[in-house]
Amino acid sequence: SCRKELAARYDERLRDLDGVRLPPPVPAGHESSHYLYWVKVHRDVRDDVARRLHEAGIPASYRYGPLHRVEVYGVDCRLPKSDAAADETLCLPLHQGLDDQDVDRVASCLRDIIGS
Repeated sequence: SCRKELAARYDERLRDLDGVRLPPPVPAGHESSHYLYWVKVHRDVRDDVARRLHEAGIPASYRYGPLHRVEVYGVDCRLPKSDAAADETLCLPLHQGLDDQDVDRVASCLRDIIGS
C-alpha cells in the first residue's frame, strides 16, 4: 500500500536520529493499516517539536490520549506507563496525499529540530 511504503520511508529517513524512537516493526504474520505514523520524543521537548513542525507547515498531532484520563469514564487510577507513552508520542503526517518528497521534507525538518 502507499501508506506502507511511506511508513517504510519514514523508518529509513529517521532510524538513526538520536532522541527519536520509531514504531516497532510489525510482527511476522501480521499486517498494519499504517493509519498513523508515530514517533516518541522526550516529554520535555515533544510540544516544542510539534510547535516547530507546525510553524514549518507540517501538521503533527498527539492524537489519542489514554482512556483513563477521559473524565466521562470516571476512572480514578494511575497508569504511569500509559501516561508516559501519551506524553511522548507525536504523530507525523501519513496519508494518501503524501509522496516521497513530502516524507523527506518532514524527516529533514524533524532532524533539524531535534538536532538544534
